[in-house]
Amino acid sequence: MNQGSMSSSQNFPIDNLAYDLMMIITKKSKSLEAMDQYLQDAQNNQRVKASLEKIRQQDEECVRELTQHLSFLISKHQSSGQGPGQSATGGASKR
Repeated sequence: MNQGSMSSSQNFPIDNLAYDLMMIITKKSKSLEAMDQYLQDAQNNQRVKASLEKIRQQDEECVRELTQHLSFLISKHQSSGQGPGQSATGGASKR
């Protein structure tokens, strides 16, 4: 969702990486909700059910890991005193 036509001097509340992490976390979380239904549908097929449970477990771990990265990124920006939307290189975000 990079908007190249916007001025790079504009301030945005978050930088690109933080936005990307939030979008991935959101989409993975929604897929976890859907996976619950798929697991119910696979109750009579143990092979498929086992595969879906494995995928769900991996997705849960991804959400936890990315949430930790996002928390670190936010705390890093807060403690560095950077203004909202400024990347680590000092430029403004394009999102």
